[in-house]
Amino acid sequence: MDQQTQPVYEFLGFQLDVGQRVLNRDGNLIALTPSVRRSFIFEFKNRGRVLEKDELMKAIWPESFVE
Repeated sequence: MDQQTQPVYEFLGFQLDVGQRVLNRDGNLIALTPSVRRSFIFEFKNRGRVLEKDELMKAIWPESFVE
């Protein structure tokens, strides 16, 4: 999937544009750290199911050891 076909998630006045990797609220850009941005995107792509801790850790911090 390329950037143009990535989804935009809308919730509570926010828009999370996966292709552009940005979060906006009412047209205002909200700064996110890379790990928070990865977390939002991963959780929205997997909404509706329970996510295991190990799965989250690998998706958000793939190159790190986190306890």
